Amino acid sequence: PVGAAEGYYVNITAADGKQLSFHDYAQAGLTDGFAADPDNWSEYKGISTENITPFFMEILFDDPISIQRITSNYYEDVDVDICLPESVKYEYLVRSGDNDERFTYIFCGMDEFRNAKGITASSATIDFPAMADGIRITVYPGGKWTFIDDIYVE
Repeated sequence: PVGAAEGYYVNITAADGKQLSFHDYAQAGLTDGFAADPDNWSEYKGISTENITPFFMEILFDDPISIQRITSNYYEDVDVDICLPESVKYEYLVRSGDNDERFTYIFCGMDEFRNAKGITASSATIDFPAMADGIRITVYPGGKWTFIDDIYVE
């Protein structure tokens, strides 16, 4: 899986342009390759999503890579208002334009959370290996806090 060791950066932005707030203790990187533990919140990235419409997580690659699957992991603890997303949309990006600053977003899949508890993996599989310049994951929050573990690109 592609991880922070290769120097990739995850940009997180709210779809409506609002400022995102992060949990003081849950500040882990999303591509560090370490599986989060439900007993240790510091291994998650905690995003306050109480009044936030969907938010995007985007990773841009230095060079195109072949991808087959994108996976992201979420944590739920309803006693402290950490909720699973209602749904997650996956897209991969292809650069276009004269200076490679424009992107074409290609839909990979939508994942909905029903009757899931605890740590839940969400993923989308591409029908064929595709060359991608990056990925975008759109999270539709399900409550006050969204806690995310690693993002894997295979």
